[in-house]
Amino acid sequence: MTADGTKQVGMKYDGDKLRYDLVPMACIDDLAKILTFGAKKYAANSWQHVENGPDRYFAALMRHISAWRQGEEIDPESGMSHLAHAMCNVVFLMEFDRMREEPKFADMVHSIRTPDGGERENEEAREFLLAHQAPEEE
Repeated sequence: MTADGTKQVGMKYDGDKLRYDLVPMACIDDLAKILTFGAKKYAANSWQHVENGPDRYFAALMRHISAWRQGEEIDPESGMSHLAHAMCNVVFLMEFDRMREEPKFADMVHSIRTPDGGERENEEAREFLLAHQAPEEE
């Protein structure tokens, strides 16, 4: 209460900020589950270094959407939602677009943690990923 007995109202200027409270967190959890599955199967962030990534992830997106449209809700390999896989593929495509728009990121090689618990960095990471990448899918 203020000195004159009126209730004090707090202020916070966040009208122009992103509304993360509108994002369905269960969908974010599903995305994280798909990314975790991919990190275990391949290596963390290896999707960034897949040859012809945009074309291959578009094809994977369409396979998951097609399976879902034909009534198959769950991907038999992962046991997770085809739509969650599709969302992950869309995220990859969005990131490829973002990388293309910012050339400084296009050739960036991140360090990766390999499935055996080791770590590779820079060109060694690229070579490891190319040598160990699976032929298709995420």
